[in-house]
Amino acid sequence: MDAAELHEAQLIANELRRLHENIDGLMRDTGDKRRFSDDEVALLQARLRSAKEEIKAAAKNGTLSRKREPLSELESAFFEPAIRKAAARFSLAINANPRTTNWVSGLYDVAGELSYMLYNLEEYIAKQ
Repeated sequence: MDAAELHEAQLIANELRRLHENIDGLMRDTGDKRRFSDDEVALLQARLRSAKEEIKAAAKNGTLSRKREPLSELESAFFEPAIRKAAARFSLAINANPRTTNWVSGLYDVAGELSYMLYNLEEYIAKQ
């Protein structure tokens, strides 16, 4: 892997990590807690909406740039599959109530898809 490919791999890893941390943060901030004020619910739903829209938008073209252009080899191998699968698993409605038990479980599969491919990419980078 040359320097440009390594740089691109690191950019992809950083983006997958950032998206995963957004989803993981939503899960952590709710956890086992079932009592939320109306303001807390609204804030969590806004964060959920933002995360879902971002993942769905990224999945549309599968590129880091979010533009319609040919995928690089690394985007094709790591970014596009992770983001496409995460978007497909994102079935939690944007107005879902964090007080319900399906909130965290609805985010778990999304986080799993992102972390799985992030792990594979980090292993790939380490071997280079």
